[in-house]
Amino acid sequence: MIGGGKTVGLVLMIVSAVLLLVFGAWVLTAVSTDETTSGGAVLGLLLAVGVMAPIFGIGAYL
Repeated sequence: MIGGGKTVGLVLMIVSAVLLLVFGAWVLTAVSTDETTSGGAVLGLLLAVGVMAPIFGIGAYL
């Protein structure tokens, strides 16, 4: 299949960006309702970026 790698790469990039946005919205909600501390929110965002960045990078590479 010609061009299949580009399609898979684009899908990976879109999925990782959407998941990061969803997680960011969840963190903002958790901070605004005092469910978590600001330090916990920062740690959560860093962990989410640490997971999503390689997925996005693999998608960009393909």
